[in-house]
Amino acid sequence: HGNVLDLPFADNSFEAVAMAFALRNLADQRKAIQEMVRVVKPGGRVVILELNRPRMPVFKEAFSIYFNYTVPFLGKLRKGSGDSYVYLPQSYSFLPLPEELLDAMKQTGIEDTGVREMTGGVTAVFWGAKL
Repeated sequence: HGNVLDLPFADNSFEAVAMAFALRNLADQRKAIQEMVRVVKPGGRVVILELNRPRMPVFKEAFSIYFNYTVPFLGKLRKGSGDSYVYLPQSYSFLPLPEELLDAMKQTGIEDTGVREMTGGVTAVFWGAKL
């Protein structure tokens, strides 16, 4: 356990570091990436799985309606309180665009970056190797 903005590990400790569905919740996304890079060994991999913005026409609009209205409604029905299901689409607005995230990764010392969009572009895996 630890704070991703101040990981409790020595420099160059791991072969790989991964984060899933957390980036959008962080006040300082660049600092989180810098910390991931700090604790991974040279040549090690950094991988980030996160929500993404679909780009396909029609699907993009359908997903927006589902994510912004249906998910909070169903969350409220199931849990009695939809607060966390209202926060989920709100946090989505804090995500960088894929190009911006790849650029931030490169600026923190990651090379050979790439991205693979999945589920119609709703999620994406970003990766790279530490210099």
